[in-house]
Amino acid sequence: MGLAHTLLRLSWNVLDMNNIPYTCILLDEAGALASEAGDSLIAGWVAQTRGDIAYDQNDFKQAYTQYTTSLLHFQQAQFPSRIVDAFIKLARAALYMGDLNLAETHLKDALVFIRESLRNDEDWPFLLSVLATVAKEFGQFKRAAHLLAAAYDEETVYWSQQLPERYPYLNDIAAVRVHMGETAFAAAWSAGKAMTQKEAIDY
Repeated sequence: MGLAHTLLRLSWNVLDMNNIPYTCILLDEAGALASEAGDSLIAGWVAQTRGDIAYDQNDFKQAYTQYTTSLLHFQQAQFPSRIVDAFIKLARAALYMGDLNLAETHLKDALVFIRESLRNDEDWPFLLSVLATVAKEFGQFKRAAHLLAAAYDEETVYWSQQLPERYPYLNDIAAVRVHMGETAFAAAWSAGKAMTQKEAIDY
């Protein structure tokens, strides 16, 4: 492990203590070393961490910019799981910027990447849940119900329980159920649960 990696790990520890100024100093140092060494992986993590900080501060435009940079670095590093994560983070930032079309574009890019490159990647349920949020915001409630059902797994539920403001999966289920009514929602949910992974990704 090099110095850039050590500084990056230290920045995460400091971030956990909510010391944002010192975190940013460490990220700047790690980023500079990564740039000198041509280390795309560390550069990607640095940009993603900066994006996460901006996102938590509700600066979604800056978060989007940083996530775009992280995506480019992770693509250069050929790190598939981080590429998917970058697409998801871009979609969430775009969603909170109010650009639903852009959010959906990033999610579809991630879905295509999963289908063509990762096959059975574990991120797909969460990604589908974000796509369901976009569908709900577009007023496509039946589609949202299908996607919410297809996205159901223990980890998605867990994070929605722990951080509902960032992972609104359970809140989306409640909102879509209220809008559709119990009977229509139950039918759409059953249809979504019956989808295969490929059907859900292609939906």
